[in-house]
Amino acid sequence: MLKRLLITCMVLCSVYSTYAQVGPVRNCAAQELLEKQNDNPKIAEKRKQIEQHTREFLQRKSKGMAQARTGVLTIPVIVHVIYSNSQENISDAQIQSQIDVLNEDFRKLNSDVSGVPAEFTATDMQIEFSLSQITRKSSTRTSWGTNDDMKKSSQGGVDPIDPAHNMNMWICNIGGGILGYAQFPGGPASTDGVVFSPQYCGSKDKEPVGETFYLSAPFDKGRTATHEVGHYLNLRHIWGDGNCNVDDFVSDTPTASAPNYGCPNYPSKSCTNNGGFTSDMFMNYMDYVDDACMFMFTAGQKARVDAIFEPGGARENLGSSTGGCSLAAPSGLASSNIADNSFTLSWNAVSGAASYDVSVGGTVTTVAGTSRTFTGLTAGTAYACKVRANCASGSGAYSSEITVTTTGSNCYAGPVTLTLVFDDYPAETSWSVTSGGSTVASGSGYSTKGATITETFNVGAGAYTFTINDSYGDGICCSYGNGSYTLRDASNNVIATGGSFGSSESVNYCTEGSGSDTQAPTAPGNLSASGVTQTSATVSWTASTDNVGVTGYDVYVNGSLNGSTTSTSSTITGLTASTTYTIAVRAKDAAGNESPASSVSVTTLSNSITYCDSKGNNTSDEWIQSVQIGSINNNSGSNGGYADFTSQSTSVSKGSSYTITITPAWAGTVYREAYGVWIDYNQDGDFADAGEQVYSRSRTNASSVSGSFTIPSSALSGATRMRVSMKYNADPTSCETFTYGEVEDYTVVVGGSARSVQAADMSDIGLFPNPAFTYTTVHFSVAGDVQDVDLSIFDAMGRSVYKQTISQVSGSHDETIDISSLKKGLYHVVIRGKDMNQTKKLLVK
Repeated sequence: MLKRLLITCMVLCSVYSTYAQVGPVRNCAAQELLEKQNDNPKIAEKRKQIEQHTREFLQRKSKGMAQARTGVLTIPVIVHVIYSNSQENISDAQIQSQIDVLNEDFRKLNSDVSGVPAEFTATDMQIEFSLSQITRKSSTRTSWGTNDDMKKSSQGGVDPIDPAHNMNMWICNIGGGILGYAQFPGGPASTDGVVFSPQYCGSKDKEPVGETFYLSAPFDKGRTATHEVGHYLNLRHIWGDGNCNVDDFVSDTPTASAPNYGCPNYPSKSCTNNGGFTSDMFMNYMDYVDDACMFMFTAGQKARVDAIFEPGGARENLGSSTGGCSLAAPSGLASSNIADNSFTLSWNAVSGAASYDVSVGGTVTTVAGTSRTFTGLTAGTAYACKVRANCASGSGAYSSEITVTTTGSNCYAGPVTLTLVFDDYPAETSWSVTSGGSTVASGSGYSTKGATITETFNVGAGAYTFTINDSYGDGICCSYGNGSYTLRDASNNVIATGGSFGSSESVNYCTEGSGSDTQAPTAPGNLSASGVTQTSATVSWTASTDNVGVTGYDVYVNGSLNGSTTSTSSTITGLTASTTYTIAVRAKDAAGNESPASSVSVTTLSNSITYCDSKGNNTSDEWIQSVQIGSINNNSGSNGGYADFTSQSTSVSKGSSYTITITPAWAGTVYREAYGVWIDYNQDGDFADAGEQVYSRSRTNASSVSGSFTIPSSALSGATRMRVSMKYNADPTSCETFTYGEVEDYTVVVGGSARSVQAADMSDIGLFPNPAFTYTTVHFSVAGDVQDVDLSIFDAMGRSVYKQTISQVSGSHDETIDISSLKKGLYHVVIRGKDMNQTKKLLVK
C-alpha cells in the first residue's frame, strides 16, 4: 500500500457485467495503469512529494498549526466535445446540467444528501465550477480508448488549454464500455484533466422542456463526473484499491474490503475492523455504486483536497477564492540574520489577525507573532517566502513574495556546464539562467532534432535558477524523442538532470565561482541582410568566438534591442516600408560580456511597386486565349496586346510544384510563337533576378503549352506579380514593346511550407514565424468547396483576443496578423470552416 502511496494512479472506470450484479456496474483497472505510470520515475517522484506535502498539511491542521481553507473556491472549466455523430455532439444544455450537478455535489446542495445515515456526516467541499468555454470538434474516430489521444491535436484530439488555471474536460466516446477516467495531481500538464463519454455527462433530472439528453442509466445523474473530479483533486477510492488492510488515507471513511456496486442496503459492512462503523460508506462519491445511490463527501476528504490548494500544493494556481477571511495581506516582509542554515523573517502586524501563515520554500508554518526564525535550512539555497494573516473564519491574501538565500559554502564549483539533448521538436525547447531577477544566460530557436549542445556559464559566485521550458507542454522525453538535460559543475558533479516534465522545470543552485570572466567575445563577422520586404528583413552573420563560450546574440534596430537569439541569423519584422534602418548585432557570454557591434544598413521596399511596361501593339493575328494555374482559369481572349488580370490570384507554397498551361489563338495562319512566364519572387518590382523566369517554350502549332516549376524556399511570403508573355518569332523578355503578341499580368500569393512530419504530428495549420514578436503569418488549406473561414486567437485562459472572417477561401491561404498588441505568452490559433476545425499553438515573445 505504501508503494501505491508514492504514485497515485490515473483511474479508469468501466462498465461490465458481473455474476453478483445484474446490469452494468462501475469497475477500475487501476493496477495496470499504476504499473504503466511507474515506468516514469519523474512522475513517481513528483507524486511522492505531493503525498508528503499532503501528510504534512494534515498533521499541521490536526495540531492547530494550519488554518483550514475557508470561502468558496471557483474552478473554471473548459469542455472539449469530440464527436463522430450528432448524438455524441451533446448540447450546451446537457453540458451545463453536468456543471450544475458538480456545483450541487461539491457544495452539499444535492437533494439526496438527506439519505446519509446518521453515523456519517456529509460536508460542503466549498468548491464551485464555472463553465468558461466549450470547444467542439468533429472526428471520424468512433472510440478513443484511455491513452490520452483525445488530449492531443497531433492525434486528432484537442490540446488542453492552460491546465494550471483551468480544469479541462474531454467529452468523447472512450469505447469498450468505459465511463471515464481522470489524471491525479502531479501528472504531465499536456494530459491534465478529466475524460468521460457523452452518455455519462449531465443529469436526466435537469432536462429542459422539449429536449432529451443523450444519457445511459444507471449512470445518468452526473455522478461519473463527480467521481472523476474527486480523483482529479487527489481523492482515492473509498476502499483504497486494496482489502481490509488498506484504506484511502482519509480518517473519517470506514475501511472497506472492495468496491460496492448497484444500490446496497444500509448497513452493509465488509471489514470487521473498520474503525468502529456499522457499515461501509458506499454512498460516498468515491465508491462504485449507481449514480442514484452516491451523494456525499466527508470532512476528511475535504482536508485532503485542501492540501493541493495550499502554497506548494500541486494545484495551488487552480481557481480563485471568494469569501472567508477578508484581512489585508501583511506588508513589510523582510529578512535578517541570514546564516548558512537559518534566517529570520519579520512583517508588519495586520489588525484583527489571530495568527499568520508563513510559507518558506512551499512549507507553511503558523506563528502567533510578526516574526519567526527558521532553522534547518540548506546552506547556499534560495527560498521563496510569503506570509498571510489568519482570522477566526479563515485566511487573508498572501503578501508579495521575497527570495532569501542562505549563506555558506554548500555551493558548486563554477563554471557550470549544460548538456542539452533535443527531442524531435527542438523549436519548442528554451532555457534560461537567472539571478536576482535578471537573466544571465538563455537559449532558444533550436532546429536540429536529436542534436546535443553544451553551454558553459562562467558567471561567478552567487545563487542561480536554471529553468527549462517546452512550449508544447510535454517536456523533452519521451513521447517524441529521448531528449534530456544535465547541469554539471566544474568537478563534473551533477546539479540537476531530467527530461520528463510538462511546460517547465526549474532548479535552484549556487556556485562558488572560479574567478571573474572579463573577456568579451569577438564581433560577429560578415553581417549581411537578405529577404528584405516592405515590413521585414533577415540578417545573418558568422559565429563569434569566446574564451569560455558564446551564449547568444543581441540584435538592435536603430540602437534599440529588438531581440536575442542563439543562432547566427534573425528575422526582424514590424518595419516600415521605404525606410532605412541600421541593424547591429553583438555577441554575449554567460558573464555578461558583450562584443563590439557589427552593423549593416537596410532599406525596406516601397509599398507602391511599379512594374515595367511590356505591351504588344497588334493582336490581329495571334494572342493568348487562356491561362490556367492553380485556382486561376482565365479564358481571356484578345486584349489589344496587354491585359491586367492582377485581380485574379492563386496561392502557392514554398517548395511545392505547379503546372501552368497557356492556350494560344490565331486569326489565320499559325506562326512560330515563343512563351515566357516570370514571377517576382523577391517582390522588388522587376523580373530580372535569378530564377524569376520560371518557364519558357516555343511552338509552331496551335496547341496549348504546359510546364511545371517549383516555388523556391527563398521566395518572400505574400502577394506578388506573375507575368505571362507570347511573342511572334522570337523569345520574349519581361519588359519590352514588340510588334506581334500579347502580355497578361496575374497575382500569386506565396505561403510557407507545411511543418515537416517528424512523428505522428501533422497539422494543416502553419505559423511562421513561431515564436513571433510583432507579426505572424497563418498558412492553411481548404480542401473542397470555396468557403468562409473564421480565424481566432485565444489566450491561455481561453479568452478571445483576435477574430476575423476570411471570405471565400479555396486551396492554400496565407493571412498575416499583427500581434504587436499581445502580451508575451502562449496562445491558441484556431481555424474554423465548413469542413475544418483546427488549432495551432503560438508563442509570442
